[in-house]
Amino acid sequence: MIKFCRKQLKLEKGFKLILVTSIPRPSYDVNLTNHVTIANFFVSLEGLSQNLLHMIVANERPDLEDGFNDSMEVTFTNVKILKDIENNVLQCLED
Repeated sequence: MIKFCRKQLKLEKGFKLILVTSIPRPSYDVNLTNHVTIANFFVSLEGLSQNLLHMIVANERPDLEDGFNDSMEVTFTNVKILKDIENNVLQCLED
């Protein structure tokens, strides 16, 4: 079942819905993204050069690529911890 224009519609087994947008970074509802596959075909010059650089480094110096990936994991973990601490401080200030 899908809700479209405030009406519940029954879907056939082979039904496919394709959404196309020219927005570079569209945001969709969480309920939608849990049930669909999103393919982003937007390519920027900066993103393309980053991907090529990672591929070259991974091919030539896998040790450097592994070190970079480990550093990124640590960075993302620290950012998450910082956000949690900020939220806890804000909650304490509200109480």
